Amino acid sequence: MITFTDEAKTKIGEYVEQIDGCLGVRIGARRLGQHHFTYDITLVTEKDASDADEITELGSFNCYLNPESVANLEGASVDWVTDMGGA
Repeated sequence: MITFTDEAKTKIGEYVEQIDGCLGVRIGARRLGQHHFTYDITLVTEKDASDADEITELGSFNCYLNPESVANLEGASVDWVTDMGGA
């Protein structure tokens, strides 16, 4: 299961609420090697959701994981970091 820090839930929730028809975010993880992954975070609308998705309700938004990414994200955590380069 993937977790979100309180800051990540707040900031992502604020962003999702501004987008009409947005249900949440999809996080994908694709293995590139034994210990290397590439990650994607995209917005999800009703047409993007799939019955095969694993869905985690996080209050103001949902997190969608496609079946191929679930094992790769086991124990992962999403945080919100802000620095001079952005957030």
